[in-house]
Amino acid sequence: MSQPQRSLVSVIVSDGNFGADVNFNSASSVASAAATLLGANVGVNASAVGGLLTLTGEAGDSVEIVSVVFAAVTTEPTSTAYNGATTFFGDAIVNPDVAHEVEIEVSGTPVNNDIYSLTTDFNAGGNTNSSYQVTGVETPTDVAVGLEAGFSDAFVTASVAGAVINLLDNDADNGAFDADIAFTEAFAGSGASPILTGADSDYQSADQILDFDGVTDGDEIDFTMLGEGNGSNYDEGAEVATYALAYAQANAAFAGSGGSMTYFMTSATDLDGAATTGQVNGQEGAGLLFVDANTDGQADLVVVLLNNTEDTFSAGMIA
Repeated sequence: MSQPQRSLVSVIVSDGNFGADVNFNSASSVASAAATLLGANVGVNASAVGGLLTLTGEAGDSVEIVSVVFAAVTTEPTSTAYNGATTFFGDAIVNPDVAHEVEIEVSGTPVNNDIYSLTTDFNAGGNTNSSYQVTGVETPTDVAVGLEAGFSDAFVTASVAGAVINLLDNDADNGAFDADIAFTEAFAGSGASPILTGADSDYQSADQILDFDGVTDGDEIDFTMLGEGNGSNYDEGAEVATYALAYAQANAAFAGSGGSMTYFMTSATDLDGAATTGQVNGQEGAGLLFVDANTDGQADLVVVLLNNTEDTFSAGMIA
């Protein structure tokens, strides 16, 4: 990501710019006029109390007074240190900005293959993120540690204590950031099709359609809640020798899609790679429609389509 960019705002306090007479012998009059002119700029809030001019940024942005130039005045205001401030221009006190800090706690019960993501979005533009996939039995602390380990500390430094992640802005003047944790649930399987493992038991216990004909009869497959097939969420691969190879082929395609693919169609000439065994309705091979139901880059279920291949099936047959 790129470092958020700053913008420069400048105003000239004069009767003409202010639109009315300014009493330049009065600090409060000058401060009030300056506040009006500065506050008219997008991203700047300005106010004046007496001779004290206060500037703040909108939406978490920071403001830094770079310089104050005096012209055609008999006596310029003196500049002195004030209350530990780094700079003092006349009656405008500039207090150093404080780096934004956020704490986020991972809670709940992580489930195998859940994917957690941690994102920081800068108000001035850009973001930094990290993701972590649960493996086996893990706790919220495990997830927090995993997210922190994968987080780049280039612009925001992440640290972890138990299940709590602390995020500290490296630059106090970059406009702050918003932080969020989200997760994609692991697919739990359908009543007929178990979660896939790549073993022969996958296709033997999966949904099997023996008479699918999308070309002549106009048959369609409807996956509830997953949407119809199209050119963006569907792809297919050349026929391979076995189910195990087809499963690997599908997973490579899903992982390579970056989460955009839901359906992958291919076929195997001999499902278990051995003659006379592992047949479906007496046939050695079949078409295999894999589905990544939660778009995590891994096949969640498969539908066996007899007498079909990637050449006879298309995205339009998924309703």
